Amino acid sequence: MDTSSNFRAIILEKSQHPEDRELAVKAEEVVKEIIEKLKPILRYVSEPIPFVGSIEKECENPNFTIVNVYQSNSRGVRIMEIEALYTELYTAVGEILFLTERGDFFSVTRCKVTRHKEHYHLKRNAVEAPWKLVPFGELIASLEIVLRYAEEKREQHLQSIRERREKLDEILEILKK
Repeated sequence: MDTSSNFRAIILEKSQHPEDRELAVKAEEVVKEIIEKLKPILRYVSEPIPFVGSIEKECENPNFTIVNVYQSNSRGVRIMEIEALYTELYTAVGEILFLTERGDFFSVTRCKVTRHKEHYHLKRNAVEAPWKLVPFGELIASLEIVLRYAEEKREQHLQSIRERREKLDEILEILKK
């Protein structure tokens, strides 16, 4: 039984120990709760994520098409790199975990063709919940950083709205005179 905070949920789910499987379920509940709290402010830190749908030879052709980066499912925030993980369940090497504005996780690999601007490839054999591949303690720490950054950005956004409102009020006062 794994008692550290750096367990990987994907491994605990398949464990023969019922305590490990219970811990994996609790971890999933915690992640869902955190994501629900993050959703309203993710838009303040989300950026377009240029990615290509497959890993074939599309990048060798200079006319490849990148998914529309303005769709909500291709806007998000980079959470962390997934360290090499080899199990009988899954192999992850050099993947990057992203969280979309809608609160969905997905993993990509960085394109290895350097003559094009940086973009990513979706993982074809991606697991249902790629957050389960990373150590849980590191995931929570990364989400906490995203939360703090999103709160800062939200506050900056609100401050700029207040300043614009004050300027507009000044303009209206001048017009009234």
